[in-house]
Amino acid sequence: MATYLCTGKDSPVGCGNCGHYLDINTNARGKTYPDGVLRHHYRCLRTSGGCGKTIADWRTLDEIIGDVMLRWLADPQVLATIRRDQEDRNAERFPHLEDIAQRERRKSHWGRLFNDGKISADQLTEMIDDLNADIQKSQARLSEIDSVPLSRLNESTIAQILHSWETAAPADKRKDLQQAWHGFRVLVDPGSSMDGKDKVWRRVHKPMRVSVQAPPNGA
Repeated sequence: MATYLCTGKDSPVGCGNCGHYLDINTNARGKTYPDGVLRHHYRCLRTSGGCGKTIADWRTLDEIIGDVMLRWLADPQVLATIRRDQEDRNAERFPHLEDIAQRERRKSHWGRLFNDGKISADQLTEMIDDLNADIQKSQARLSEIDSVPLSRLNESTIAQILHSWETAAPADKRKDLQQAWHGFRVLVDPGSSMDGKDKVWRRVHKPMRVSVQAPPNGA
């Protein structure tokens, strides 16, 4: 799996027809690339819940996806957009974090009153239970907010990926791709596994934000 950039649930690349993740198939007729390696192509498999359509040749799509990612990372507007997203996320989380901090301070206050003999154990329990219930609500809301993937890219990470991409091993490229497009999806419309680079390029969508909650267990 580490050889292929676009396979599996952890890849940001998916089927443009149904959105499902991609898998890899070998050529049933034993056809090879010029260097003798058996030809492979990406498919959206029905057996894993996809639509069953062929997407593109393995090497062709991997090359294109790498090109798309490098161009995307080199665009200064991309980082500016990601920074705004990060600021918006922090602003959305802040009131819930502040609410939790305030209630934790109130819990400490009630604990001191109990230790000083100013309130009973029953009164302490009642107050603490109410505060814990409100804290759990705020924590649940934070979990909902954080379940929507958010890119953590910064200048340093982008520079590292751009610098090392061409000489990186396939497994490292896969990790770089996942890091670069965390919080984004790149869909590829189905087509022939024999399509050349120009045709496949036209079937690759621009990276788009993932704006829904992450499914449980990576489903």
